[in-house]
Amino acid sequence: MEKGSSKKGSLYVVGTPIGNLKDISLRALEVLEKVDLILCEDTRKTKNLLTHYKIKNSLESYYKDIEQKKNAKIIQDLLEGKEIAIVSSAGTPAISDPGSQLVAAAVLAGIPVVPIPGPCALIAALVVSGLDTSSFCFEGFLPKKSMAKEEKLRVLFEETRTVVLYESPNRIISTLKMMAGIYQDRKIVVVKELTKIFEQVLIGSAQELAELYEIGKLSLKGEFVLLIEGYKEDKQEPSSLKEEVRGVMKTFNISQKEAIALIAKKYKIPKKNVYKSTLS
Repeated sequence: MEKGSSKKGSLYVVGTPIGNLKDISLRALEVLEKVDLILCEDTRKTKNLLTHYKIKNSLESYYKDIEQKKNAKIIQDLLEGKEIAIVSSAGTPAISDPGSQLVAAAVLAGIPVVPIPGPCALIAALVVSGLDTSSFCFEGFLPKKSMAKEEKLRVLFEETRTVVLYESPNRIISTLKMMAGIYQDRKIVVVKELTKIFEQVLIGSAQELAELYEIGKLSLKGEFVLLIEGYKEDKQEPSSLKEEVRGVMKTFNISQKEAIALIAKKYKIPKKNVYKSTLS
């Protein structure tokens, strides 16, 4: 990184520890020391990290509520040759954390965006879950409103890949209870406090896990990653659609019309064919 150059500066997307401070890379430390400015989701946490490694540099707040207000000025600084790094409170920026809008703006402006790989909670949780890692989907945080959350979980019911979600300690119990009514005996994994002293990986049904947290046997402190085992496609031929419609209606407590739509999607057949089967 050459300061004072007439060339455009670079935006460095830097992964930082999600718990254990030793998880930071040597390259990340080098970048954080040499850039002109570090954009931080939480300046206090970043300052603690820099102090631990005896790094002194300029910090500026950059969190969700002020992203759009600051982007134009940051892009201008980059165009003028400033070298800027962005970090989140923990983990990798732009993954359920601020950064994606700024990166998109930088790319549009022809500014080099440089990834500095580091810790990421979703990957760390996935590799210790025991679930299929060959194919997965990340959905970030579920909606806060109950109805929207339930709708999202139902949409994900037939996802054949491992599903990875983030959840807050305030909503983990209600989310697990809702999942219990939808996923029943499907394998669920809860991972929390990754790379910290009280790191924990729990595997069971959503109902089992919800009960453990509800009765106070497990701490609700920390950040949670939820993983859902992928749906195992039913190999049966669609010859008993009438019974299946009834079963889906009962399982999800939904209307016949909604059940027909789900089954038609499952077998990739017209909804009218499923409907006709219910008339027999």
